[in-house]
Amino acid sequence: MKTIYVLLFLLTSTLISCNKENIEKQYPNYITPVNLAKGATNPVLNNDNYVIKDSTEWNNFLTMISEGINVNYYFSQLNIDFSQDMVIAIIDVAYPTGGWTVDITSIIETSNNIEVTFTHLNTGNDTMVSEQPFHIVKIPKSNKPINFIQN
Repeated sequence: MKTIYVLLFLLTSTLISCNKENIEKQYPNYITPVNLAKGATNPVLNNDNYVIKDSTEWNNFLTMISEGINVNYYFSQLNIDFSQDMVIAIIDVAYPTGGWTVDITSIIETSNNIEVTFTHLNTGNDTMVSEQPFHIVKIPKSNKPINFIQN
């Protein structure tokens, strides 16, 4: 009987360690975001990075950004299922002339966090109009901390 318990223990330990290795091999996980909106607004917002995890935060964000753009025109979707998804938004600084974009270039989940990498680009399309670039995406919901990395 003792031998059976020892064998069961060894088998269970082996299965647990194999499962742990399989879980660890899943990282890094490259997340493909769903683009919700990208463009430039009149400079009415604070430049900031947003992680929006519920409908109250989302509605407040939409009210804020609607001061500078028509959300119905810019957004591919406004109804977000926050039980499954969350929103990542990057609002760049205001530039005195046009021709700037902010781009989320990658989103990578590690075992400890989610890293959102973004970059600023000047397209050379200068206008005399002041603008504030933004990029807003949707990703699967997570409780991991979000780290923003400027490239």
